[in-house]
Amino acid sequence: QSLVRLAQAYFLSRDPQRAEACVSAIESCLASPDRTDTGGPETGFRLISWCWALVLLRDAETLTRVRFTVMADVIRQHASRLAAPKRPTTPSTQITVDALALFYVAALFPDFPESDRWRELAAHLLVTECERQVHPDGVHFEQSTCFQRYATDVYLHFLLLAERVGIDVPALVSERVQRMLEFVLAIRMPDGTVPSIGDSDGGSLLPLTLRSTADSR
Repeated sequence: QSLVRLAQAYFLSRDPQRAEACVSAIESCLASPDRTDTGGPETGFRLISWCWALVLLRDAETLTRVRFTVMADVIRQHASRLAAPKRPTTPSTQITVDALALFYVAALFPDFPESDRWRELAAHLLVTECERQVHPDGVHFEQSTCFQRYATDVYLHFLLLAERVGIDVPALVSERVQRMLEFVLAIRMPDGTVPSIGDSDGGSLLPLTLRSTADSR
């Protein structure tokens, strides 16, 4: 996720050194011995970060066609693994984060032969899991403020990206997201943070600002 911070720095400053630092960091990750391990719980988070970084770097001279093609090929490999059937024991958060990552790849790389199928699969999973994981009152079924935050972030990203690419999403999703947000607003403290209730890993889907993950604003 630190790659997104580097890409943001380039986008705001247009400093080519920052763009090169970000591209080199991605290439270093691809060159690591475990780069073919595309089925772990971090895959979805990694893909979303890569998608954001590449969009922010899209006009950087250092991101040559050759370098981009190599990265796109690895992104496609990762997405292919995410599209494979999941074991019943897969954590609920991983299901939705992975589905969102697959939706991101399908939206940003429409020329991949699998993109249409991936987009449909990801959207189906996200809608189904929203109905399964989010109660009608907007509380995530894990009853954890950490997972409440993850789920809310996932579905806000899904709704915004679906609108951007012209995909219709059932009203159930937007209605439950509205209630999820209302619940977060109801439990936040005066400083904008949400109390820690239930399991938590202290992470976030995509940190775009320098603030505590408990800050719900």
